[in-house]
Amino acid sequence: MPEYNEDLYIDEDYRKPHLIRLLLVIMLITVTLVLIISCRMNKKDSNAYLKNLSVENENIFPKFDRNVYNYSLNTNKDSVKILCVSSSSKAETIGCNKELKVDSSFNYSIVVNAENGNKKTYVINIVKNYEENSTIIEKEIDNEESANNSDGNLSIEKKYDQLLKNDLIINSVTGNSAKWTTSVTLKINASSSNDLKYSFDGGKTYSSSDTKRFNSNQTVSILVKDNYGNTKSRSIKISKIDSTKPSVIINSSNKTNKSVLLTADVSPKNTNSGYIYEWYKDDLKVSSNSSLEVFKSGNYKVKVTTGAGNSSTSSIYSFTVINVACPKLEVINETGKSVSEKTWVESPIYFKVTPSSETVSFDIYYNEPNNFNNLVENYNYFNTLQGKLKLRIVNSGIRKAKFVVRDKYGNSNTCYSGTYYIK
Repeated sequence: MPEYNEDLYIDEDYRKPHLIRLLLVIMLITVTLVLIISCRMNKKDSNAYLKNLSVENENIFPKFDRNVYNYSLNTNKDSVKILCVSSSSKAETIGCNKELKVDSSFNYSIVVNAENGNKKTYVINIVKNYEENSTIIEKEIDNEESANNSDGNLSIEKKYDQLLKNDLIINSVTGNSAKWTTSVTLKINASSSNDLKYSFDGGKTYSSSDTKRFNSNQTVSILVKDNYGNTKSRSIKISKIDSTKPSVIINSSNKTNKSVLLTADVSPKNTNSGYIYEWYKDDLKVSSNSSLEVFKSGNYKVKVTTGAGNSSTSSIYSFTVINVACPKLEVINETGKSVSEKTWVESPIYFKVTPSSETVSFDIYYNEPNNFNNLVENYNYFNTLQGKLKLRIVNSGIRKAKFVVRDKYGNSNTCYSGTYYIK
């Protein structure tokens, strides 16, 4: 039965320090929690987005999205009311819920200031349509009438029809790509009996060119305007541009005398369209993986191409496999006694061949016998074998054997026996 030492029992006096330490731990945890909660409560809101944006009894283009900052509005009204509200109740808006007088075309900005100072600006390009403004028409008609002769009434009627006519149509916008590419050139195909100008930025700027090249993904807000203020719009989302220009080097690891692991180290690490890998050994393609385990001597390189077609090729990595070990060879006579090189012995003799552990197969050749007692380096193929063997040599002359050994990766080495004299 075990004995207990009386000193091991804790009395009340001993417990007091433990209670004090416990109270201190509880106080420390409480203070920590208070600090964490206080920090979170004091963190300022960074949300500077609008929750919604509209124009009363009008349609803006494109449809509101908090991540889209440029819009357009075509109106023939003399005033419009801007309606908007921020996503965060802690943000301040400038320009929301305002009545605007529309005498001409202009840009109107709504600014959202987040609690932490972040700022985002939304812009509406407001285009004033004058097609119902008869004052302009009448003025041009009066000028035309004063310049015409007796058949001027027909000219006035024709001019009047031209000014009122709104036959502007955007037939198509071509050039966007469904496949990965490095850039996109959009072309607006529009028709009208009037002169046209084109905008690719929601009406901020216009030009006579109906094409524009883009090098990054974005939503393009297209507006086409005739010389009387009539407009048509179209929204094009570009999402297949990847202009990444990669660079690549080869990293090596797990290197031995027989193999090495090569890995393509690409910069940048990732790209929208992904990477295609092509490994070459002595300019012959051998793999399409991001890494390559090498077991054969040669010059290696890797080509990396983005899905959009930009590519880069590494410098050459040279690797040399150390030769497959030659087999162990023992030469004996009929009695099992070792035979020395270049010493005349009675026929037959035996070659006992033991291949190395890395050898998977080997070819045996031996030279032709001769009657002139000189070495003939003309080898005849005998057989392809695996494992140990005992080869009997009976023909007289100066004899020698050749062995071609191979490992499992196809690396090979050629070895020779000594020279033996057979009577």
